[in-house]
Amino acid sequence: MRFTPWLIATGLISTSAAFAYATRDTRPVYATAALPPVGSTVDFRMPFLNGDTLRSVALHGRPTLLAFWSSECGVSARALSGLEDLHTFYRGRANIVVLADDSDRQTVADAMRGAGITTSVALANGQLQALFDRSRTAPERQQYRVKFAMPGFLVLDARGRVVHREAGLSLEDYQSGRAKLTKIRGVLDSLVNAVR
Repeated sequence: MRFTPWLIATGLISTSAAFAYATRDTRPVYATAALPPVGSTVDFRMPFLNGDTLRSVALHGRPTLLAFWSSECGVSARALSGLEDLHTFYRGRANIVVLADDSDRQTVADAMRGAGITTSVALANGQLQALFDRSRTAPERQQYRVKFAMPGFLVLDARGRVVHREAGLSLEDYQSGRAKLTKIRGVLDSLVNAVR
């Protein structure tokens, strides 16, 4: 059998495509799969950084962005600038809430002050995974399996139902140092306009 350049090229392309598919980093896909599904509702109660209590039902009536954050996650820190931009832009029209997985109030307060965050911040005391993790339903590819997304984002409609979920930051957002959170902004825009 004679190998023509066309056959060799086809074989190389197929092999390259299979290798790229097998080795691609699917962690964001699995991390998103671990978040509550679209259409579900979330129910939680935790203390705000200022000592008041945050109840999920108190967020009903406006679209809400819940941002899962941790002082131990460098990528989470990059998301803070984008969250503050959203808080400023949607003030009075949508709730923007940071759920910090930390238990040390001072650590979180210092991080928020350093990032110029004025949006609401609640302390989850290491309970974010217990409250929101749906990893049991994530696909079973162990090398990419993650237990919880950090940073993770849930957009809720005015009735408290999940309409969008997202894990991590885009490469552009991460490299820029000032996250635009473009998809999230688009979802919030459509929800805010629907409430009017």
